Formats: sequence, C-alpha cells, structure tokens
Amino acid sequence: MKLFKSLIILIAAITFFSCSEELKFNGKFSYSPASPQSSDNINVMYLPDSTMFKDVPGIRMFAYMYGKELINTIEVPMNRKEKGWTANFKPDESALGIVIKFRHDQESDNNNKKGFVINLHDGSGKILKGSRIALAGGAYSWGYYADIEPDNDMVKQLIDDELKAYPDAKHEYIDDYLKFLSRTEKEKGDSLIKIELTEFEKTNPDDEYGTEALYSWYSRIKETGIAEKYLSILKEKYPQCKSLQTDRYRKFRAEIDVTKKLELASQFEKDFPKSDYIVTLYDLIANDYRDSKKYNEAYEYLKANKNKPSGYRFYAVVNRMIDEKASPEIAMEIIKLGVERNREDVKNPKGEKPEYYSHDEWKEDREYILGLNLRALGKLQSDGGNNTEAESSLKEAVALTKGKESSINEQYAKVLIDLGKNKEAIDEISSHIKKGTGTVEMKNLLKTAYVKDRGSDAGFDEYLSSFEVLAKELMIDKLKKDMVSTPAPDFKLTDLEGKQVSLKELKGKVVIIDFWATWCGPCLQSFPGMQKAVEKYSDNNNVKFLFINSWENVVDKEQNAVDFISKTKYPFRVLLDLDNKVIESFKVTGIPTKFIIDKAGNTRFVSVGFNGNPDVMVDELSTMIGMLL
Repeated sequence: MKLFKSLIILIAAITFFSCSEELKFNGKFSYSPASPQSSDNINVMYLPDSTMFKDVPGIRMFAYMYGKELINTIEVPMNRKEKGWTANFKPDESALGIVIKFRHDQESDNNNKKGFVINLHDGSGKILKGSRIALAGGAYSWGYYADIEPDNDMVKQLIDDELKAYPDAKHEYIDDYLKFLSRTEKEKGDSLIKIELTEFEKTNPDDEYGTEALYSWYSRIKETGIAEKYLSILKEKYPQCKSLQTDRYRKFRAEIDVTKKLELASQFEKDFPKSDYIVTLYDLIANDYRDSKKYNEAYEYLKANKNKPSGYRFYAVVNRMIDEKASPEIAMEIIKLGVERNREDVKNPKGEKPEYYSHDEWKEDREYILGLNLRALGKLQSDGGNNTEAESSLKEAVALTKGKESSINEQYAKVLIDLGKNKEAIDEISSHIKKGTGTVEMKNLLKTAYVKDRGSDAGFDEYLSSFEVLAKELMIDKLKKDMVSTPAPDFKLTDLEGKQVSLKELKGKVVIIDFWATWCGPCLQSFPGMQKAVEKYSDNNNVKFLFINSWENVVDKEQNAVDFISKTKYPFRVLLDLDNKVIESFKVTGIPTKFIIDKAGNTRFVSVGFNGNPDVMVDELSTMIGMLL
C-alpha cells in the first residue's frame, strides 16, 4: 500500500510541475504556498550558492513526512532553474509536517543539522496541532535518518511554541513531551515525569497511544504497581501494541539457551506476525550459533529460515568465519544462500518499504547488502584458488557498493593482479586513489601491478604522486566547505593518571577531541587509525589529542577505561567524562565524534562516525590539522 501511495505522489509531482505557478527564490530555501495544507501541492526552491552544492550537476531532494511517528520518505525530482533548483510534491494526507534534506553523492545539506522544516497548516492558516511537538520528539528518534541533530535548545523552542499555540498538546503528545523532559532534566527528571503522568491520567486516556505512554513511562521511573495496571489494559484492549512486543523481545534477549530462543521466536512470530522485531530475533539466533562457533548449526538454521533473518546476517556470519579461517566449505554454503537470498531481495523485496527510506534508497541499501555478500563469496573463491569466479563476484560487489568499501576494492584489485590483468588493476586502483578513497594496501597493490606491467618501478613514485595530488586537492576543497568556526565549550576533566586537563589551558595548540566508549564498535574500529595519527604527531607540541570517555554504562567507569587501555596498549590520553556533562556541552548525538579545535579555541571541523577506512581517516585528520597550524 505504501509503495502504491508513494508512486502516486511522485507521478503527481512530475505532472503538476509543468503547470505550476512562476516560482521565485527567496533565500537559500523557500516554499509555496506560504501556509501549505496537506491537500496542497508544495513547491520547493533551493538556491545553493552559499553551500557545498554551488556548482554540482545534480541534487537529490528527500522529504520526510511525519506525524506522531515518521510516516514516509520520498525522493522528489529536482529541476534546474536559473542558479537554483525547484521541486514539487504533495504531502501524505496524514502528515503534520515535512523535513527536507538535499543530497549530492554522500554529502547532505539539511540546514546545519536542523532540517529544512515545512509545517503544515489548517484552513485558517494556523500551524497544525502537534506539528512542532511531534518534530521535537522525532529529533530524538527518526531524525537520525534526516541527519537532524537533536539539539536540546532547538527542541525546547519547538515545544514552547507548540504549547503556546495549543496548551493541551502536551497531553495529546505526551510521549514526545516526556522524551524531552527525560533528556533535559536529568537530575529531577523522574519526579517531573511522575507529576506529568499524574496530570495526564486525570484526562482519562484510553486510546492505545496514551495507555502505552502511561505503561512505558511508569515502568521507566520504576513505578511498577501503576505500570502493571496499564499493562493489563494493553493486554486486554491492544494485544498487538508495541509495548507488549518490546516486553516479549526483552524476555527473548534474556534467554541464554538457543533452543529455547528458537521456540520463543516462533511463538513471537505467531503472536505478532507484523512486528518489526521478527527479523531481529532471527538475526540474534544466527549470531548465537556464530559466536559459539557452531557453524554447521548456523548453516542448517539459515538454510531452514532463509527468508527470516536480515540479508546482512549471512555476510555477518561468514565474515567472522573468514577472519577465523574456520570451515571454508560450510562458509561457502552459507554465503551461497546469502547471495541467493539477497538477489531475490533486490529483484522482489519482501514486505513494505521502511518509512525512513525513499524507494531509491531502499533499493540502494538492498544492493549494498548483496555487494557485501558477494564480497565474502569472492574472498572464499579466491582463497580456494578460483580467481576467475572471484573476479566476477568482486567486480559486481564493487559496482553494487559503488566503490565505497575499501576491503572490496582491495580484494578485487588483488584478484586482477593474480590473474595477470595488470592494466585493469592499475585503472581500478588509480580511480580510487584519485577520489581519495585509496588505502596504503591499494598503493602497494598499484606498485605491484605497475612493476608487472612495465617491468620495473621506474617512474612509479611520480605516477602515484600525480594521483595523490588530485586526491589532496579534492579533500582540501571539501574540507574548506565543511569548515565551521564556533567557540568550543571549555571543560576540566581528569585523565587516567589523576591529572586535570582543561581545554582553556591548551589554547595556542590544535586540539583533537575524540568522544568514545568501550562498547562502541565504530569507536574501537577507528582506534588503529587514531593510533597512527597520534604517533604521527607525537613530536609536535602544537598538536594534542584527547580521548574523552563518555556514555559508559558500567558501575566503575574509571576502572573500565583503565582496563581497556591496559589491555589494548593504545597511546591515548584518556579523559573521564563520568557524568557525561562534557559530551552534552558539545551536543554530541553519536559516537565516535571528533572535534578539531584551532589555536584560538574554536571548533573548525566536526567528524562524526567512522567510514571503515583508517588510512583515509588519518589523511583527512592530517589535512585538517595542517590547515590549522
């Protein structure tokens, strides 16, 4: 149903544009009509002169339509008009508002992490009730997909504006309001939440949304007796509700025995046949077999339940087996299942499109996962001496992942060299180096192919340098566009040796702050690269690295960090953000996040996440530092 509805929206958008009114740009982002309703066709005007998209040949526009939850995401065609771009679409009839994001390649413009917001209105021109408070709640949940940063000040303003216009919206959108309280009033949050819940109860809410809010929030503040009362109501009146699914999911997670987990998953699927949790349950069972190294059982399980786990799970199991050099025959059978399953998903996807993807993004995601499965297949084929088959698998994997996975690019280049296709290998590797996505290993492979093709390494250094210069120029141009200048919040924290460190005392130096936690997979994956960066600047007193440990969920946070560094031997200066106040002052929404701060104490670059390529990360950090020294 969602697929049909979205196709109608897109067809309407394309058809309507040819007869729309004359559009006039008004600043970077504007739209008409000025007070759009859900029944209107909305014109969007985007003037990218002041953005990174000033001279790009094409821009993609995504519209995230929301109510109490995210309803749907569509990609709307954009048309060039003078120096800007225009688009037209009709919102979902149940939407309260829309968040717009523009994208080119992997770069996004979403109004400095706030989103370009279009509030929908009623017939009198008043913003629809719930539009602002629902967006405030969405900033903490689905806003991630629209690249919205849940800034507490922004959220507070949205809620204040909502309650000023509609005082009773606090109760109608109680879950969103309590999300805000729990994040901004941490010291007295539970007491305030209890007061709000007591007031809300007086309105006698008996719908599913209100009852779930009462049950979940009373549970969170450990008012078990009251929570149980609302749990009974949910079981009687709303047996398919998300809260009951979540409770059953937690019981599943608490179970250790995999045989019992299989029984619980089967029963869960019968009781909640449309639940989003079903895929996760079957994924976790596959992980249990993998983690206990019961690979034959993993194969039999995945074979019997081929369409129940996620398409990614086949790759996740086999990738671990490849790393451990375990049972290559079984690994080959599992990944063949994975490739078969994911090819079916690409051609004929099962289920409805996730509301956070446009149709093209959903297709790109399915293709990407097929590419990962083909990567594992190609690796196993190559390891087994079947380089001809491996070449075909890896070539397709590179295309499906759009050259973004350095491990796939490296494998493909190596197979080409092993097959004696040195000219093809040179072209393939040099294309990645030019784009700045090359790795140290790819440069080594390039030299191998170069020598085999030309008979010696004469002229290789100059040849490689020409590509690296182009890549460096591209990187500098991009970083210049990404540069910001905002005062970094000062702080005083203690390191693992008990010494106090303040940011103010480091003025006059370039400071790299890396927020991390021991449970954060991407943080840990980035650390070998961060070690290279630290060692590169170890003799430069004008550059300082600080690794701020935050968001830990253990009792003894200090000992947890000490144990981690003692075990890994990373040469990092770790600071302890025990109460998470520093990470909050920097408004971090996900880790790892790095802040590169100039000599005057201003944040100039912010880097979120880890792209999986430590060499590119080190090059990028080095370039940022060089621009500030």
